[in-house]
Amino acid sequence: NIIDFNASMESGASVYMNVAQMLTHDITLEEYTQVILGELTSMTDMTCTLLEEAKVVQFMGRECTEALVSIEMEGITLYQKYFMFVEPTYTGTITVTYADGMEAEKDALIAGFAAN
Repeated sequence: NIIDFNASMESGASVYMNVAQMLTHDITLEEYTQVILGELTSMTDMTCTLLEEAKVVQFMGRECTEALVSIEMEGITLYQKYFMFVEPTYTGTITVTYADGMEAEKDALIAGFAAN
């Protein structure tokens, strides 16, 4: 990993960022997105549902894909907003996790990344 970052708010909302050296050269943003979302939705210990199809957005000054996933585990539902990006030598994923009623915290975390 080049960067592995995790931060939480008192409310429980959290952000996780992982940037890793590219293991497969010439992977496209679409292919990388399919790999990440495929891994999520194939998990067997929790139910992951894609709530918003991945779409291309501008985020942190670069082209990213954005997707929203719900995770149900042991009667608890969490939401994860994903931003995925590909650069010439590395790939990255930013994941913001939150629950119902925490949209303001989610938006604050996303705004913090977008501003930097």
